[in-house]
Amino acid sequence: MWKRKSTASKNYELFVEMIGSCQEDFYRFVYMYVKNPDNAMDIVQEATIKGLEKIETLRDSSYMKTWFFRILMNESLNFLKKNQKLVSSGEVEDNVPYQCEESQTVDRITLYEMVDRLPEDMRSVIILRFYEDMKISEVAQTLQLNENTAKARLYKAIRILKRQMERE
Repeated sequence: MWKRKSTASKNYELFVEMIGSCQEDFYRFVYMYVKNPDNAMDIVQEATIKGLEKIETLRDSSYMKTWFFRILMNESLNFLKKNQKLVSSGEVEDNVPYQCEESQTVDRITLYEMVDRLPEDMRSVIILRFYEDMKISEVAQTLQLNENTAKARLYKAIRILKRQMERE
């Protein structure tokens, strides 16, 4: 007898497959927020568990990646909020500011630092658009913004970065 798989079961299989194929992208995305390899790995693992627990709430599997990026971003921001007191008090040190390969230039490191100094709403748009290579419509969906708002934040962030680079 022929049985069709439930939507939740299909989503579960697609989710597991996506995690396997995109884990480096997810890790890199979280690392851009927390700047610590161990913390980034922990956050990706926690977000994966949260995603597995909530997979049945995903209505359209074509939005799975943007849905999961939203979970990753929320987990990263929650981690930063919880640990902000520890970092500012010196109890936890940010011992890996930027790991770079020999091929990276000082300019690239400076750009990372400039992006890191942007307000969170603009930094998220820049990271998703340029580091994760998302289309502006995907960025808007991930951040739950109107597409025009996402564009405005992107262009404002680019103007700020351009001014900072001209000063330096």
